[in-house]
Amino acid sequence: MSSLLGKQLLRSSVRVAAFPSSTYRGSPSLVRHLSAKAPSTFLLPSNTISSSLKPVSHPLDPTAHRLTVSLGDAVGLTQQGIHLTRIPTGETRSTIPHWHSAEEEWFYILEGKGYAVIIDDTEGTQREVEVEKGDFLGFPGGFEARKFAHAFRSSKEGELVYLCGGTRVDTDTVHYPDKDKVLLIHRRDGKTQGILVGDANLKPMS
Repeated sequence: MSSLLGKQLLRSSVRVAAFPSSTYRGSPSLVRHLSAKAPSTFLLPSNTISSSLKPVSHPLDPTAHRLTVSLGDAVGLTQQGIHLTRIPTGETRSTIPHWHSAEEEWFYILEGKGYAVIIDDTEGTQREVEVEKGDFLGFPGGFEARKFAHAFRSSKEGELVYLCGGTRVDTDTVHYPDKDKVLLIHRRDGKTQGILVGDANLKPMS
């Protein structure tokens, strides 16, 4: 494990009981508009959270799927996203490894054991780092984030459960290095617009 990744992955003895870790806001040649809803409560009881978990798969890879609920949206948070996510047993991936140009993300493992799948987009290498209950991971956005494109994978023995969150900025790009795709995100007036394009379609400005 690199020293930089070691700094990002903290072992903890804390024991407490998952965006789109990753966040997907579009699909090929599609723009979606998501309207923010006014919250009806500031408190989400545990039974409400459990019953609100919904299956989500990634449009670029239907085998990457999870059960998730947006806790932040439910109570009206607009500056950050917070999700509870459960990855089913069976070496299932939560999403496609990705990194953000602007937004930051964090993950706190609540239950089970699994793996953080890390791709270094500067070298084209991939590795897996074992994670377990009590571990915390953080992924800053920006140029250096290319070294830590990330996703999670459950184990054969059980599901992986985590709490994840991140900032929400007006403009962000989500990079999927093993798919050669980029998701362009723009937020305004409580709505999110997203469109997926190929890396080859991104041209430098002259």
